[in-house]
Amino acid sequence: MQWTLSWAFPIAAGNEKFLLSGFVDHVVGWGPQETLIHAATEVKWDIGHRLGLGHKVYVGAEFDIWDNQFGIKDTPTVDSDQFAVSALLKIHF
Repeated sequence: MQWTLSWAFPIAAGNEKFLLSGFVDHVVGWGPQETLIHAATEVKWDIGHRLGLGHKVYVGAEFDIWDNQFGIKDTPTVDSDQFAVSALLKIHF
């Protein structure tokens, strides 16, 4: 069983536009699977708006967090937790 919460909040600062978006998944562990949480948040600058292209091009960063990745329990010998930061470029067609 899984539940997911997602969000997207537009933010304006002067003439610039930004978008804060993301999700969190919670999966209930049944049988041999551990309960897991996966969350990701993206902070994006709407560079498409700045360049007159509409809301088609974004640059920013993503913060990705896993606890018990893929339902595998984190132990001293198996590192199944993760925290990753990624640069991103999104182009919408």
